[in-house]
Amino acid sequence: YRLAAGPLPPDASPACCTYEFSVRLRFPNEFEMYHFVAMLRRCVRVDHYQQASKMLEYQKQQTAAAVPRQRQLYKSGGQLEVLLVEARRLKPLQSALNTVLQSDPIALYESWSKGRTEGDPSQSNQMLGPDYLPELMGTTDGRMPKQTPNGSPIATFVNFRMLHPTEAAPGEKPGRPEVVPYRGQKVQISSVINGTDSPVWARESELEAAGGWTFRTGMIDPDKFPRLLLEFEVMQAAVFSATRIGLIQIPVTEEQFLTNPEQRFKNLWLPLVNIKDGQQTPNITGEIHVMTHWLPAEMKQVFSDGREKMQLSTRQMFNKQIWHKVSQKCIREPIYGTEALYFRNVYNPNSVRVNGEKVEAETFKNTFRRHVEELSHAVPYLECLERRQLNAWNLFKAPIISAVLNT
Repeated sequence: YRLAAGPLPPDASPACCTYEFSVRLRFPNEFEMYHFVAMLRRCVRVDHYQQASKMLEYQKQQTAAAVPRQRQLYKSGGQLEVLLVEARRLKPLQSALNTVLQSDPIALYESWSKGRTEGDPSQSNQMLGPDYLPELMGTTDGRMPKQTPNGSPIATFVNFRMLHPTEAAPGEKPGRPEVVPYRGQKVQISSVINGTDSPVWARESELEAAGGWTFRTGMIDPDKFPRLLLEFEVMQAAVFSATRIGLIQIPVTEEQFLTNPEQRFKNLWLPLVNIKDGQQTPNITGEIHVMTHWLPAEMKQVFSDGREKMQLSTRQMFNKQIWHKVSQKCIREPIYGTEALYFRNVYNPNSVRVNGEKVEAETFKNTFRRHVEELSHAVPYLECLERRQLNAWNLFKAPIISAVLNT
C-alpha cells in the first residue's frame, strides 16, 4: 500500500467536527496498518460522496417542483408598468384682457393703484420665475428642469384606472365600463404636487430615482380582456372635494397597442379631454407624459421560494433605449440626425442660481445626458400638440363646410 496525499474531507475542519476521539491502535505488522488506514480513508470519502449526491438530488427536486408552478401561474399575458413623469399646461393662460373682464373693477383698481405685491391675486398670471430662464439656458444644480413655467398655483394629482367595456345586446346602449381592480383597489392615486399647473413628479426627491410615480397592473390576459383601457384622470385637489381637470383613455390589448412583445417600451404624450353632453371635448391645453413597460408572462421567473426575479424598471428601459445616443461624442437631432450645434455653448456652471444664491452645478456629462433625454421627449410631445391642433382645425371647419353644403 502507498498513501497518496489528497483533499481533506469536509468534516476534517474543526468548525464542522463536533467531537474528537483519540484511539490507540496496535497492528501486528506494517501491512495491516496501511490496510486499515486506506480502508478508513475510503469510508470517509464514500460517506462524503453520498451526502453530496443527496444534496444534488434535493436541488433537482426543488427545481422540478418550481417549473410546473411557474407555468401554472403564468400561462399567457403579462404585466404592465406605467410611469407618470409630468403634466404640462393643465390650466390655460389667461390674457390680460380676460383678467380685466373677469375681475372685480374696484379690487382691480385698488391693486393696481397700490402696486403689485407678492400676495396680490393678480400675480397668478406671472408665468416666469427668477430661476426659470437660467434653467432653460441649459445648466442646473442637478435637478430635472421644468420645461414650462409654474403657471397657476394649484394642487394636482392623477387617478389611474383599468377599464373594460361591457358587451351590450344588439340595439341597446353599452353600459358603463367595468373597473378591473388591482390588489383590491379600483383606483390608484398619485402623490399631490402643489403650487403649479405643470407638475413634474420626476423632480420629487423620493421619486427621482424611479423617474416619476409608478402605477402597476396585475397579470393581464389579452384573451380575457380584449378591449382593456387605461384611464388617467387629472384632478385638482381642494379642501373638501377634488375637481376634474381632464382625462384620457388609451387602449391596452386592442391591436396590441401596449402589449406588443416586439415593442415592450413606449414613450407617450397624451392630450387631455373632458366629457360634455356625453361627448369627448378636447381641452384647450393640458398634456400628460407617461412611459409604459410591458413584461410578458414568459419573461417572469419565479424562484423555488416564491420570489420573482428582478426585471428592468420603466426608467431603466428608457435609459437602455437612449444609451447609444448618450455614448456619442455629440448630441444629434432625433429626426434628421444632424448635430445639435446649440449645445456647444450651453454648459455654464457659473450661471446656476437657486433662489438667487449660487449653488454647485451639475457635471458636464449629466448635462449631456439630460439634453439627450429632452430631445427624446420632444418628438412625441410635438406629435401630441400637432394632433390637438389638427383636431381643433377640424372642429372649426366642420360647421363651415356643412353650412356651405346646405346652401
